[in-house]
Amino acid sequence: MYIGSLANMLGNIRSGITTTTDTAEGSYTIPGALASVYRAADEAGIRAIFSFETTGRISQENQELGLRENIDFHYCPIINLVIAIVYKNHPPGICNQNL
Repeated sequence: MYIGSLANMLGNIRSGITTTTDTAEGSYTIPGALASVYRAADEAGIRAIFSFETTGRISQENQELGLRENIDFHYCPIINLVIAIVYKNHPPGICNQNL
């Protein structure tokens, strides 16, 4: 998660982009995925708004971990960012309709 995010952000900077968004996706990288993306943004020196793609494709437990990843990161007192929690549209039965 860190290396891919860093490479993407450095590429943006080289192209003249100084602000970016990212919806991180990596169901097996949680917990801690957004901390890795944040570290990459901080080291690259780019302004960024990001979230974790919350999905139930793997399991209900993984979906809840994804949601928790967004909530925990958003409320981390040392990070002064606005996080947009993005829910992708998935076919019925894959995504919990109660979220």
